[in-house]
Amino acid sequence: MTEQERVQKQFELKMNCLNDLLTKEMDKSKLLENQLADNLKKVRMLTTGTTTLDHLLTIGQCPSSNWGLEQPIICNFDPIHWN
Repeated sequence: MTEQERVQKQFELKMNCLNDLLTKEMDKSKLLENQLADNLKKVRMLTTGTTTLDHLLTIGQCPSSNWGLEQPIICNFDPIHWN
């Protein structure tokens, strides 16, 4: 085998190896893109759900109330003197 043939053979082996590596990386990239798209959908649904929940929790609530977890409800609304 001549030097040129040996170099050609090494070149072909490296090309095959790099092609395999490229294929694996492209598959991995596609998988990660799909996972990212799924996560973005979940975040959008979570945001929408949180906004809806916040709205439902504030319905009928006095605007000046500032209650949260383990905090007393403070409201200036007096149903006795309400017109």
